[in-house]
Formats: sequence, C-alpha cells, structure tokens
Amino acid sequence: MKTIVVTAAIIERDGRYLVTRRQPGAHLAGVWEFPGGKCDDGEPLTSCMVRELNEELGINAAVGSEIFTITHDYPDRRIELHFFECQTSDAPSPLLGQGDALGDETGTRGSRLSACRRRVDSDIETADLTTSTKAAVVRL
Repeated sequence: MKTIVVTAAIIERDGRYLVTRRQPGAHLAGVWEFPGGKCDDGEPLTSCMVRELNEELGINAAVGSEIFTITHDYPDRRIELHFFECQTSDAPSPLLGQGDALGDETGTRGSRLSACRRRVDSDIETADLTTSTKAAVVRL
C-alpha cells in the first residue's frame, strides 16, 4: 500500500485558528481543514510545510514543533498526516484554488481565522471539518 505523507499547519491568533476550505472536485470537497499538503519524495516535513503555505496561501511561516501525527488507511493508500505548530504575521490569500467565494472576518476568500475550538467542542460530530482537523482541535 502506498503511503502519502502530508503536513498541516496549526496557526493560532487570539484563540482562533486558520482553516481553509478544500477545493471543488477534491476528496472531501468543501470541508474545512488546517492548511497544508503532500510532501514531495524525500522532502523534509518542515520544508514541505513552508512550501505548501507559500504555494497555497502566499504566506511565509515559521514552523515550530510537530504536535502529533495521525494515519488514515484507505483501500488504495495510507495517509500519514503530520500537524505542526506554525506562526506567521502574513495575511493569507488563497492562490491555488483553495476556498470558495465566501468572504469572512479576515477579508480573504476561502480561508479564515475561525473559532473552531469552540465550534468543534460544541458539536464535534457535525462540524464542517475534516476528521483529521477535528482530531487536531480536540488536542489543542
């Protein structure tokens, strides 16, 4: 079974976390998640995290500690997802089709700083977040 290594950034500001909406046509399209993406073969995890945040949101970030790793097995592949604490002072702006036409409190399209801890704690089973994102929020 092929293993796909993925990184995800947990960026917090004032008790709110940056989440992005998955692209139309993608697996789990329209669901909110922490930003990140697939590592290239042999690419260090932290380098992947920096690259993905820059490519997807146009931000430069300092990658901190790895918070935890979660693995999901599918019939044709295994996803190994590494969550990192990251910091940035840049304003995110979706660049690779991330998100949709909805505006939000940050003034950007498709990404937002969301009070997802409160939202998920109140109803973790029905929140519009990926399973991995819900698992991460519970650990924050």
